[in-house]
This record gives sequence, structure tokens and C-alpha cells, in this order.
Amino acid sequence: MWSNSMRLSRTLHSPFRALLFALFLVVSPIAGSQATWAQSSAQPAAQLQPAWNDAVARLASRIGSIAGSQGTISITVKNLSSLTDAEVATISQALRVELKRLRFSVVPESAQTQALVTLSEGTEGYVWVAQMQNSDSERLAMVTVTKANDITSGPLPVIARNLVWEQPDPFLDFEWHEFPGGVTSTTTVLEFGNVRHYLFAGTTTSTPLRDLLQPGSALKATGDPRGEFIDTPTNKGGAMVSGALCVSSTSWVCGDPPGEVWPLWYGIGGRFAAGRNYFTGLDFGEGVSKVKQIPFYSVSFVHFEDDGEFWITTELDGKARLYEGLNTPAAIFSGWGDDIAMIKTACNREWQVLVTGTGDRTQPDHIQIYEIKDRRAMPVGQPLEFPGPILALWPSTDMRSARVVSRNLQTGMYEASIVSVTCSE
Repeated sequence: MWSNSMRLSRTLHSPFRALLFALFLVVSPIAGSQATWAQSSAQPAAQLQPAWNDAVARLASRIGSIAGSQGTISITVKNLSSLTDAEVATISQALRVELKRLRFSVVPESAQTQALVTLSEGTEGYVWVAQMQNSDSERLAMVTVTKANDITSGPLPVIARNLVWEQPDPFLDFEWHEFPGGVTSTTTVLEFGNVRHYLFAGTTTSTPLRDLLQPGSALKATGDPRGEFIDTPTNKGGAMVSGALCVSSTSWVCGDPPGEVWPLWYGIGGRFAAGRNYFTGLDFGEGVSKVKQIPFYSVSFVHFEDDGEFWITTELDGKARLYEGLNTPAAIFSGWGDDIAMIKTACNREWQVLVTGTGDRTQPDHIQIYEIKDRRAMPVGQPLEFPGPILALWPSTDMRSARVVSRNLQTGMYEASIVSVTCSE
């Protein structure tokens, strides 16, 4: 919640007083006893259920229509309902995210338009009212939300982390296999110049088998290398390392990949920027006309049953964009980190994306699930916190889990984790 100094003027024109009075009569059984200001820091925020997304989107759209071309808005949320502080904080955050998606700048003060959003409640549902004030007038925007769309109903996705490996030296990616019985497992670690294999039998760890990555014409030193284990057409071990294709035979040898394309998704590849850590565009494998020239860090592909396939890229300007084919963006998302991975859970029918935070490599990071629906992205479930920066996030082949490379700022170790999602009761 923004500071109370940003409250709107208490002076209202008579039509608005009448409307608000009528609303408070509707919600009087609760308003009289549970009127509290939302304290977002009182407890960890709950997460917005998909069924509530429409109400947030409708209210944001009406606020935007009233604000018109005025680009800055301040939002204060007042709770006169039975919603918890955590739920109110989540609604408040989702409203701000939606207004930013509508290309408004949400600021804590000195805004051209100030909005006081009151969350009220009646016997059949909730009433959300935005009382808006600018230099010219005061106006109201209102939406109703039925109790059937309760924010606490339905299973929420829960992110779990399984730490499978750690070492003092940095690495780019890993493969982890656990054999039946859970006693024996293997870990293969991809470093910039080495591939190391470890066998775990009970509490015993084997001496690593070290295969040197022979430098090819495309394997050049870089200050921020990127690497990923991939499947190759010959079923030999394969990896991409800073734009070079490395293949295992008797040893690992690296060279230019076919077409100089990093394989990303079923025939779609990325053109890697030499000596950098991002892609210069997407190659759809059907000629130059099918190359999307847009720099990005990571990409995920989404399939909607009714609308076909879309793709999301995290781009160099700090924003994520959802595209339909090769057209202009259908949506823009703010507040996302550079790494994303699509994941399919059993919690509902919608596709979800694992998204890292926006911190740098000196800060702890987190992974948040966003649900993609109607070209909108809403956070669901609690974020999974990491004790340091996340350096890589790669989806599994079946999109049921993801591989995470991170650094623990407390121990200094580089960690390999398997991240999966379950559904809460």
C-alpha cells in the first residue's frame, strides 16, 4: 500500500456521495466491524486465483478509460471486506501490474491521477470501487465479484526445489538421473571448458570423469558464457556453449552448429550473439523470411487451445513480450527477469511460466509462476526464494520441471537444482 499521505480528498460531489452511501449500505454487515487499511507487510501475500483475473482486468480498464491519456497513476487500496491483508496486498499488486500493462506509470506520489480503491463486501459478493481524482474532476469506477470466484478457492501451484549438486567452480548446465530405488544417481556438469561425470552409489561419490571441450572455431572466451545440454540427431551427447555446438564421441569437440542456430523448440532456433549472452533473433527454419530479428535472453512457447501458438521473449530492455506469429507484440509484461521456462502443471488447464526476478548477481533471487490466459500474465502461487542469483533456467523436455543453476551467496557454492510444481489442497 502506498503511504497514507496519498489519500484522496475527502470532499466529494453529491452524486458520488450518494453512490458511495448506497454501496456502504450494501456492505454494512462487514464494513462496520472490519474496516482496515491493507498492510502489505503484515504477512506474506496470497496469490490471485485465475478466476479473479477478469475482475482486476475490468477494474484496471475502467480506471484507464477515466484517466485517459494521463500517464501517471497512484493507487491506494482500502479494505472494508473480510479479505485478509495478504489477499488485499495481492489484489493491489495485480491491479498495478495490469495498469502497467496498459502502459500507465504507477507511482507512489505526485501522480496526475490518484485512485482510492475500496474493497467492500455484501452477502452475494464483493464490490470494488475506484474513487479517482485529477486536476479536473472526480469519478468512480466499479466492478462486482461473486463469492464463487473466491481468491482462496481451488488448488494453487506450489514450487518445490530439489538440490542435487553443488561445487565451488561455476558451471553452465547439468544433467541429473536417478535410478530406481533412489540409491544410485548420476550428475553430469557442463562447464565452459569441461564436462564432468559423477556417479553416486549410496553415500559414495565417484572421481569425476573429465572430458575437455576441444576449442572449435566458435568456442571463444566470453565474460558471461551460456551453455545448455541438448539432444542431437545422432543421439550422441550434445551441448551448446556460447553459440558453439559440442558433441561427444571419444571426447567432446566443439564447432559451429548447422546453420549457426541454437536449437530451442521443435525446429525453432535462436541466433546467438557472438561473444555475448543473448540471441539476436528467432529462426523458424523456413528461410530468411521466417527469421524474427529481435534481441532476447530467453524464450518460451505457449499453446492455447482456442487461439493457437504464441511465444514469449524476455528482451534487452527489461520487458517480456508475447507474440502471435511474426506480428507485433500482443502483450507486454513488466517486472520479469531474464530467464523464463514454460511449465505444464495439473493445477488447471492454463499454461504457466516460471519467471526469475529482476535482481543482479549480487542479490538473492526467486522464481514466480505466472499463468498465461487471454494474453495476460498473472502471478499464482508463492514465489520460491533462492539464497543468491539464478544464473540459468532450462525447461525439461516434458515441461514438467526445470533445471536451475544458481549461486549461494552465503556459502559461495554454485548449485544445481531440479524445480517442479505440485498443487496445493
